[in-house]
Order: sequence, then structure tokens, then C-alpha cells
Amino acid sequence: MNITIATSIQYGNYKHILPAAKSLTMMIQKYCFRIKGELKWSPDLKVVIRPIKGNISGRAITRDGICKSIEVDPRRMFNAREVLETVFHELVHCDQHETERMRFFKEDRRWMREYEGVVYNNDLYRSSSNYDNYYNSPWEVEARAVAKELIDKHWVDSDQEKYFGGANKDLTRKVYPSY
Repeated sequence: MNITIATSIQYGNYKHILPAAKSLTMMIQKYCFRIKGELKWSPDLKVVIRPIKGNISGRAITRDGICKSIEVDPRRMFNAREVLETVFHELVHCDQHETERMRFFKEDRRWMREYEGVVYNNDLYRSSSNYDNYYNSPWEVEARAVAKELIDKHWVDSDQEKYFGGANKDLTRKVYPSY
């Protein structure tokens, strides 16, 4: 697994979240090592900490049936545990592909998704077009449940303090004094 920080965080408009992104990199490595035997993912998997357009906190990107990368936007989350749960959620999607429980294919110029033997029209399950269908789809329900189970099993409360200096410290937002 290769974890990188997007150039927009390193050098661009999001430099203010670079310290949090560096801490997240170390934390993600630590926890992914812990859960390696519980989920399957490609050894070439890339995790990219970056701003993502839209209102999503993470996504798994697949090509040719293999999960190639996970993108995580720390701006959408308030603490390290939420970021890590999002990483686990996306790793569950990688596991769904690696174990061939989920796959994408084209049929009549439309993207379809097969999950555990049932075929779904992918257009009907996009978070941007039909959030209820997306949220209640079986692959998302599984990803949320397994991610929660993994975070409850492996999370160490002191890691929030260790990596970020506070139990409820907001990871990425600029703090301006109030007058």
C-alpha cells in the first residue's frame, strides 16, 4: 500500500491541512497493517489524501476489476477516527472486488454493477442522483457495517491525542479568532 498526499495539499490552496494529512498518513499505515488479514486488497493499492469535488468523504477507484486507489478527503471529517472509518469503508469496497462479490460491466452502453450475483443499473445507485438508493444499496450497507466493526475493534482512543493533539480537535479547518 502506497499512501500519498495530493499536491494541492502539499503546495496549493489546501496547504493549511498538510500537518493533518501527514499525521493521517502515519495513522493509516499503522491501522491498515493491523487489519491486513481481515480484508483483501491489491498490494499495489494507492491511498491518496486529497480534496474531492462534491459532497463525498472517500471513494474507491477500480479498473479492470481491481481496486487501484482510494481517495480520502479529510475536510469532510472532524476527527481521526472518522477518517480511518472512511478508509476502512473504502477498503471494504476493495475487498468486495478482490473477492469477486462485486464487479462493474457495460451492457447496452450503460454501466451495470453486479453484487453477490444480483445485477443493478449503476445509474440508479449514484450518490449524486439518488442518495437513498445509494445509501441503502447492499454494498454500501455492508461497507458501513464492516468499517464500523473494524474501527470498534481496532481503534485506540489515545491515537487521536497522539497523532492530532486532542480528543475532538478539528483536523483540517482553519481556526480564526472570534471578535
